[in-house]
Amino acid sequence: MQQMCHPGLDPGSMDSRFRGNDTLYGHYTPQSEEIQILRKLYQFPGTVEEAAEKYAPNMVCEYLFELSQMFNNFYQKYRILSPIQSGQDVESSTPGVSSTSEVERPSTSEVSVSNVKDFRLALTQGVGITLKQGLNLLGIEAPEKM
Repeated sequence: MQQMCHPGLDPGSMDSRFRGNDTLYGHYTPQSEEIQILRKLYQFPGTVEEAAEKYAPNMVCEYLFELSQMFNNFYQKYRILSPIQSGQDVESSTPGVSSTSEVERPSTSEVSVSNVKDFRLALTQGVGITLKQGLNLLGIEAPEKM
């Protein structure tokens, strides 16, 4: 059931992939909210399996509601398409970026705005796919746009 998660969003391999090493997303270290969402996405197949075993579709409903809340909180706090431009979502765990409204230009060995944007777009896509699959399992048609 692992294929239900978005490719590239496997939090089980998160430790080696997102600890400042050269990775798929450069040197970007995800914020705590992003890691929480990744962990939640990783739980989807197990939640679906447990719900099926217990004949408890409400477990899928609860999961989708929690994932939606987590992503909504993330979306309100962080920029996705233009990250780090206003300094509004900058924390000390993001190398090369100051915590003021002025953004330092990252060196080639540090995180780039493109890395952050690509990561957040993949995270957003993973959440969208998971929500759509969960709603589909419940017999609910997911809207194309919100």
